[in-house]
Amino acid sequence: MAIREFSPEGTPRAKLAFVGEVPSDEDLKRFVERKVTWEPSKANGPVTLDKLRDDDYIAKLDAVIWTQDPKNLKTLPQDLLKVGPRLLDHDVRIYVRLATDEQQTAMPRQVIINQLRKGSLPTANLRPEEWQSVPENLRERENAFLLPCVYIIDTMMSWGDIAALVCDKPAGPLREFELKFDEAALLARFGSDGHDERVMLLKRAFWNCSELQLISIDGGLSGAPVFKAYASLGAGLVQQGAKGAYPHLYFAKIGKRKKIIDEHDEYCGHIFEYVPFYLGPRLRRDRCNLGSTQGILVGDFVEGAESLVSCARGGRCGHAIANLFDKTLGGWRKQQRVDTASSLASYFDKKVAHRGTERVDRPAPRADTAR
Repeated sequence: MAIREFSPEGTPRAKLAFVGEVPSDEDLKRFVERKVTWEPSKANGPVTLDKLRDDDYIAKLDAVIWTQDPKNLKTLPQDLLKVGPRLLDHDVRIYVRLATDEQQTAMPRQVIINQLRKGSLPTANLRPEEWQSVPENLRERENAFLLPCVYIIDTMMSWGDIAALVCDKPAGPLREFELKFDEAALLARFGSDGHDERVMLLKRAFWNCSELQLISIDGGLSGAPVFKAYASLGAGLVQQGAKGAYPHLYFAKIGKRKKIIDEHDEYCGHIFEYVPFYLGPRLRRDRCNLGSTQGILVGDFVEGAESLVSCARGGRCGHAIANLFDKTLGGWRKQQRVDTASSLASYFDKKVAHRGTERVDRPAPRADTAR
């Protein structure tokens, strides 16, 4: 179990919203045991779509548990497409309880899945054939539970199991400060499309900070823009000086949700356990977040570092490359094995030579080198 005494967890939200059906008093005890409150707390105060459009209201929610109406199967997915993106951008998890069809058909599930696919909302607990039908540029890891997302609850799951599922995966903490940063610079860098989601991602990532300064920097091969981020913590164990909080230096990368997920997987699967901590980037997983269509990676920025390309152009790369293979990637290199199933040429064909569905031909000298 992780040591949490000094981890900046913040204030938990610990609040749910039931839409469509509220569990019985007996079933609600499962949520009480986990110290979670809910709405509607009264039968005459249902959670409406207007409430789910209110930023102040949904910012305090952990999750929405939405039950499909068996008499009107299409209402839920239609409403979900209206408010779902806003909920996910605020890190509110959405759990959909499917209706039970008297004819025992798959219609309730199909209605939901088809609409979610059309709306491009990230969805979890998909069946293999449903996962395969997701467009490749949006298809996340199979059987992944990357929150926030829309999670499809099987009809046979009890309220006790639902309580465990929902309460054991809480949303991020409540923001402690109103983060101040230059939104105009962000707008100039990305444009207006998706601006509100990017603003919310930054506020969630730096939830315990009062001020943030972003400086765009070059580098990175994923295509996601990278920033040097100076973040002033609002409070901490170290007391602020007379001139205010001394800013912490991070890097922040904002991009498409799928791209951020893939890069996060690379960090967790190939960096943390194999690259020495002083030679690799330290990702701040507590600050990495996902929205409905975008995501953000945050890590400690290494001041004074020089890219390998710049080093090579200056004729100083000999020792750097030797150290890269001997030290940084030593854990990989010492476990080398012969791959008889593929060649370097086939690797480049898969990784480099295609852009979407269009083939990109390499220059002849480079192609010969790859072979």
